[in-house]
Amino acid sequence: MPTFREYRQQRPTRGLYDTLTFYHSSFGYVRLVDKQFFSKTLGGEVYTPSRFEIDESQQSGTPIIDATVKLGRLATDVKTLLKKWTGAARLESITGTRQIFDTADISTPIKSWTLYVKTVDMNASDVSLTLSVTNPLNNNIGRLYDPVEYPGLQDL
Repeated sequence: MPTFREYRQQRPTRGLYDTLTFYHSSFGYVRLVDKQFFSKTLGGEVYTPSRFEIDESQQSGTPIIDATVKLGRLATDVKTLLKKWTGAARLESITGTRQIFDTADISTPIKSWTLYVKTVDMNASDVSLTLSVTNPLNNNIGRLYDPVEYPGLQDL
C-alpha cells in the first residue's frame, strides 16, 4: 500500500474531505468537515460543514509534533462547549482527530491522526487550537500523595 505522500502525488483529480473530530466526555463528539456547504456523511458519521486551516509542524530534529488549527467564525460555539468542560471533567483531556477521506471511497479514511488539544485561543471572530502528540495534562504534574508514605495526611 502506498504511503499518504505517494498517494497524494499519484492520485487522480478527485476531491479530498479534510475532517476534524473533537471529543470529550463532557460535551461529546464535535465533527467538522472543511470547505463544504452541506453536512456530509463520511465513514458512517455526519460531519458539520465548517471552514478551518491547519498548519502542520515543520519537520525538524525535535520529537514534538504539533499542528495549529484556526477555526473561523466558531468562537461562540467553542465558548459554549468549553463552559461544559469544568470541575472534575478537566482531569480528562480533549482529543482531536484529523481524518482525510477520498471522494471515491467515503467509508474509510485515507489517513487518520489522533492528537490532544494543547491550547485554545479565542477572540471575538475566530478560535485557534494547538494539537499535540503529548497529553498536556501530563505536563508539570507531581506524583500523587499516598497516605502510606505520608501518614500525616490521614489526620487532615
